[in-house]
Amino acid sequence: MNIVVISETSIIHELTKKVNLLNGTITYYPLTEISPISFNKKNLINYINKADKIIFQSKNAVKCTHEIWKETKITNKQTFYAIGKVTSQCVKEEIGINCEYPVNDYSSHGLISMDNLQRVENQEIIIIKGREGREVIFKSLQERGAEVKSFDVYERKDKNFSSNEIPLDDSFYNYIIVLSQSSLKVFLNKFKNNLDSYKLVFLVPDPRIIDSHLLGASSEFMVVDSIDNDSAYLDLIKKHQETIS
Repeated sequence: MNIVVISETSIIHELTKKVNLLNGTITYYPLTEISPISFNKKNLINYINKADKIIFQSKNAVKCTHEIWKETKITNKQTFYAIGKVTSQCVKEEIGINCEYPVNDYSSHGLISMDNLQRVENQEIIIIKGREGREVIFKSLQERGAEVKSFDVYERKDKNFSSNEIPLDDSFYNYIIVLSQSSLKVFLNKFKNNLDSYKLVFLVPDPRIIDSHLLGASSEFMVVDSIDNDSAYLDLIKKHQETIS
């Protein structure tokens, strides 16, 4: 079992322990780096103070705004939301407030399906995210009549690396854990001339990550149910191995 994790994840330590116990190999090599960008802090603080709902699209959106929260005036009438459990926990740790999230579907679509985000007409909603982050939440809430404002507070930069830094096995299956389109794009660009030389199984949280990308003739993908659960990845890999044995 050869596992390569090319996206940042908070479960890497637990996942590594379990892979080692199974005598497998695992490489953690995120292919994008987070870089904070300049934004109008005063403007964001003003919008937060009058917002009905505040949405974080990632934990990096929380971390890159940690300096402003002491200057905000949060009330118990405001509600905070996150796409997933890890981001929700980050909000609790960094800001000290409870943050709701879609328990059964850590995705943009899961978030906009939440009951409390259905009737939002005339509500003021702030979305804090990364540059070029998905616009599904923004567009959906706007269509429901909310007054939505989006703030980009960081960007992802592609890592410059050599293909030798990612050990792929040319004899057995390689399981590539990828949680974003940006990481997948960097990986495919680097290995585009050799994709057919490897058997690759991409483990993704959403099929949309794979959209329009050519994975290679010997590649396939599987959808993991819970990206914050290390056992979910291993269960999926075991399931795949049973089908090929």
